[in-house]
Amino acid sequence: PLFTEWRLTELRSDNSVQGTPTSTNAANIELNELDMFSLLPTHQSVYDYWYACYDNIGRVNTVLESISLIENEAERNRLEAECLFIRSYHYFNLVRLYGPVFIVTENISVSESMKKDRSPVAAVYKQIVDDLKLSVEKLTGVTYSTSDLGRVTDLAAKSLLAKVYMTLGQFDEALPLLKDVIDVKGET
Repeated sequence: PLFTEWRLTELRSDNSVQGTPTSTNAANIELNELDMFSLLPTHQSVYDYWYACYDNIGRVNTVLESISLIENEAERNRLEAECLFIRSYHYFNLVRLYGPVFIVTENISVSESMKKDRSPVAAVYKQIVDDLKLSVEKLTGVTYSTSDLGRVTDLAAKSLLAKVYMTLGQFDEALPLLKDVIDVKGET
């Protein structure tokens, strides 16, 4: 989803621009439709991103359903926290792009998925916040070696949770999380 994500987020913001808006190249036409908000719901990037996010959410749910098989409690907690972070990251992007979305926290069959209704935005944000709070809790005190560069940390989870709170206008909840991140990493 990362390849498509910038198309649906950054390209549509003032942070980037479509470099060749008058090109008749098919790829540039697709980018221009995104940049100018002139796309149809059938636009390939919309489908690709939606599908990739739910594919990743499904993979996370598969890992979470089998997490009890990990005997080492510290490793099990770390992996669960990382999975919850990834799932909340995807739901955060989905709810901001699409509004009400399907909340899926366990593996379901295709027939079950066809009967599932989209959840209200508030319910999606509640799921995101709950997942991130648990992620922060389980990652607090976890340290990594340099060979584990890129793993989810408690600071990453706090930062994403703070961003969620700020998106919701809950600045009082975001402030202590951001202060923790600054206190640990320093002001740069």
